[in-house]
Amino acid sequence: MPGMRAVFLCWILIEVAVATGQTSCNPGEYEVPGDLSCSRFCPAGYYVSRPINQDHHIGACSQCESGTFRAHPNEQTQCTPCAQCREDQEVVKRCSATSDQECQCQQGKFYCDSVDCRESCFRCTRCEGNSAVLQPCNATSNTICAINPQSGKGLIPSLKFIKAKD
Repeated sequence: MPGMRAVFLCWILIEVAVATGQTSCNPGEYEVPGDLSCSRFCPAGYYVSRPINQDHHIGACSQCESGTFRAHPNEQTQCTPCAQCREDQEVVKRCSATSDQECQCQQGKFYCDSVDCRESCFRCTRCEGNSAVLQPCNATSNTICAINPQSGKGLIPSLKFIKAKD
């Protein structure tokens, strides 16, 4: 009776899974909390508005509301609020149902994330005197000034960061 042996082994495996509270879900699925079933993820831009108790199916998914997002397939019961740009930043990419809002420092300012700066945008340094711009300021780094090559002293970068005065 090899058929009975297979049925018995399957029954044992099911009992062990129930006793240990473990469910083996397929890729793209998650274990439904408080239930021994698996549900498929909601797609990016959606969240689980109502779980389903039918194994290997998808629950009710609702689209993220304006101002919220979910970037990846998920089992979350709500969407994440979008980032807000600070006063000294501008929007680079608007928030959508599938991606967060991206911000950067306004033109003429750079982002400083060192311990000294405390995550703020600072006015770009102006090269003065016999200095020339070696690397212009951008949203993520300050101006790098160098001694003007016409002064006969060659290019020597000045890596000293100076907080511009208002």
